[in-house]
Amino acid sequence: PAARGLELEELRKKVSEIMSSGSNIIATIFTHKHPDHIGNIKEIMNIYDAPIWASKETLDHLNIQDNYKILVEGDEFKLRGLSDVSIWSIIETPGHCPGHICINGESGIISGDNCVGVGTILVSSDEGDMREYIDGLERLKMIKPKMLFPGHGPLIANPEKLLNKYIKHRKNRNNKIIEALRSNITDSYEICHFVYTDSPDANM
Repeated sequence: PAARGLELEELRKKVSEIMSSGSNIIATIFTHKHPDHIGNIKEIMNIYDAPIWASKETLDHLNIQDNYKILVEGDEFKLRGLSDVSIWSIIETPGHCPGHICINGESGIISGDNCVGVGTILVSSDEGDMREYIDGLERLKMIKPKMLFPGHGPLIANPEKLLNKYIKHRKNRNNKIIEALRSNITDSYEICHFVYTDSPDANM
């Protein structure tokens, strides 16, 4: 639903397809509160009328006053198709930012910004938590999803491979920081250079 500008017209077309097929939109679910995932919420709500489902942190950020549902760990909802019912459940993964959630179903996990198909994930010092972020990655790995549906990039057909890569990468970075401190490197700029010797452009 993170539509803005020209993307709003694409959203209108998708909503029209959904309605003309005889289906209904039961809710808009946000994985987290960042602008590139929320989009132009006022315009989106003008295109179709559905409750907003999200974590408390995301709803507080949006300042939604009515027609909403707070999602927490273990909440479930059902989607009824022509021949079957799929059950989806909420997983709390707050490492990327407070209130971030993933959505787990039989076909895979909607991973938001927990892991993506392109680029890298920022775990910022102002609102992120690296320990919780790695814990979230390990939780997804334990579930052994068939696929990941990320917030950016294409679907991920080999989740175990990507999750292992993410976990190893983040733990290695943490270990390099500890190594720097033990080597009496305490200036943040020098620590950055020490940690990112394998990708010096990251220091720029």
